[in-house]
Amino acid sequence: MENVYQAPESDISTVDNDATQPVKLFNAKGRMGRIRYIFYTTFVPFIAYVVMAIVMAIMIPAVADSGSKAFGVIAALLAIGFLIFLLVVLFLATIQRCHDFDTSGWLSLIILLPIIPIIFWFIPGTKGENKYGYKTPKNNIFHIIMIVIIPVLIGILAAIAIPAYQDYVERAKSAQISQQG
Repeated sequence: MENVYQAPESDISTVDNDATQPVKLFNAKGRMGRIRYIFYTTFVPFIAYVVMAIVMAIMIPAVADSGSKAFGVIAALLAIGFLIFLLVVLFLATIQRCHDFDTSGWLSLIILLPIIPIIFWFIPGTKGENKYGYKTPKNNIFHIIMIVIIPVLIGILAAIAIPAYQDYVERAKSAQISQQG
């Protein structure tokens, strides 16, 4: 019969205080540090939007040329699929981020609110191990460079897209006026 009051017999001298756990994006378990969280919540949506834009740029002319509603339905389902994928990735990353500062993943539901999820960028993680796992691995230079480059890329794309869109709106208005007149 085992004595439940007996001292544990494990060798604590072999415990690795520098142990880290790998970050797995498509997993709700584990922890994710701030730099990786910023990277995954900006880079993955950016890539998803670029892929969705390319797919839609290919699909929309096919829909317009065929006149069939089937292509439109397929394009809409594809867009919904991209958005669901994006939402799942953001939730999983936010759950891991919540685990990093020793909080339940249920707090990740606030990503559905506007602007408020940015607080996850600023809350420091728990130093060392917590109840959700070992500490997060050190960030490599790739993640740090990417969180600097992505805002620059978005700014460049916005600087190109906004004037192009304004020109498009002006041409559409002038074409509409010429058709009415």
